[in-house]
Amino acid sequence: MADVSDKFSVVPSADGIAHLYVDMMSQPSRALVLFCKAAGVPHELHIVHIARGEHKSPSYAKHINANKKVPAAVIDGVRMAESHTILRFIAEHFALPLSWYPYSQPIPRVAIDEYLDWHHTNLRPGCAHFFRAAFLLPKLQNRAVDLDEVATTRKAMEVAVYKLNKIFLKGPGATYLCGRYMPSIADLSAFCELTQLEILGSDFDAIIADKPELVAWIARMKKLPGYDDVHTVFNKVKAANSRPNKL
Repeated sequence: MADVSDKFSVVPSADGIAHLYVDMMSQPSRALVLFCKAAGVPHELHIVHIARGEHKSPSYAKHINANKKVPAAVIDGVRMAESHTILRFIAEHFALPLSWYPYSQPIPRVAIDEYLDWHHTNLRPGCAHFFRAAFLLPKLQNRAVDLDEVATTRKAMEVAVYKLNKIFLKGPGATYLCGRYMPSIADLSAFCELTQLEILGSDFDAIIADKPELVAWIARMKKLPGYDDVHTVFNKVKAANSRPNKL
């Protein structure tokens, strides 16, 4: 583990800025940063290098997030963890347009909250476990892909992606999740999770090939302000690990 004994010891003061503790290869981290950029939220990034073990350092655990995970945030003196908690807090604290998250409207926000809760037990583990089996673990352990493990994790991923497309990307003429016509924090969370699989190249293309609504939604999300900047690190990794062949 790198020596980061002092890196996180200074907790930001209440300065009207969202201080985000992120690793840009983390899907929830990218969703959080993309939200701030697209919505015009004043923010400052504090990079936490997971590969160097900085999230496990005593300094980070003591001053930022005792759970030793990213993302985390400090906003006007309030420390918080869990990406969806942070997304909701930012929407309300900075009084953002209700299209992002209707914090003052209980009924309209039901659909978004429903997706955010579903995400953590469906799309998140489905995509993450498949990604680990198909790419991350073989790369980190310098070994061949375990095709049995890939086949097992692919099933849960495909079910989650199917439901994302058929259940949440719905509504007459709806262009975003939950039957909405403008992006919300639900879209940000889903988008960054799903497109992590782009590193798999043609395998990702095959997953979404028969889902034109999902393909169009991804294209719309990539037009959000800040997309290119937020995905700079991710796109470099994707380019360096091109996967033209299907598993």
